[in-house]
Amino acid sequence: MRLLFLFLLFAFQQVANAQPSQKKLLKEVNLFHQALVKKDLLQLESSTHPDLTYQHSNGWIETKKEQIENVKTSYLVYHQFTERAMQIEQKKREAKVSFQATIDVTLKGERHTYVLNVQEKWVQVGKHWLIINRQATR
Repeated sequence: MRLLFLFLLFAFQQVANAQPSQKKLLKEVNLFHQALVKKDLLQLESSTHPDLTYQHSNGWIETKKEQIENVKTSYLVYHQFTERAMQIEQKKREAKVSFQATIDVTLKGERHTYVLNVQEKWVQVGKHWLIINRQATR
């Protein structure tokens, strides 16, 4: 419970310190990551671009359809997803979001915690930000 409180405090602090134009993007990034943990399939559907390529640190790449199916069937279970040192580079309707992540995940029944360097590309479609690409390295 304390960890959840600290995560929420950190997330709200990031939003408060962001530029006004980046606040909505940062909120969408956090919603997407927490949707993975909560298995919120509607949020995952609305946060991801149809052409999503989601690369894991081992080189495995999921499409939007595969990601949603893998979360839905618990093939991939996210227990915790926390971000640190988030940086946003925004140019008009595109943004690169870089951060360090600690991800507690179970894949095919094996649970692991990874500390990763992550870079995500987000695009603005209408008033919404959608993740279109993600790369992670150890």
